[in-house]
Amino acid sequence: MTDLSPEQIRSLGSQALLITFVITAALGAIMQRTNFCTLGAVSDGILMEDWSRMRQWCLAIGIAILGVAFMSHLGSDARKMRSLCLFPSRPSLHLWLAQ
Repeated sequence: MTDLSPEQIRSLGSQALLITFVITAALGAIMQRTNFCTLGAVSDGILMEDWSRMRQWCLAIGIAILGVAFMSHLGSDARKMRSLCLFPSRPSLHLWLAQ
């Protein structure tokens, strides 16, 4: 494994922050448009007996659990993670994902 220079580490950190911001903004916009709210799902189910929002919430939890399990499984070997890298031409920058 190659050592990263401080400049590469700063660049990697900036890229990670930018990607996180973009993903978070997209998810926030989607959740705002679809009225995805945990408290709303629980209150709709209990007070109005409408369980559609609760089913959406449970589906999101299930997908999150499967996603974490899948990434944990792939994270057991750095060579498997290279296919998921954002920068496949420089897979050495992403070896920290498998540690």
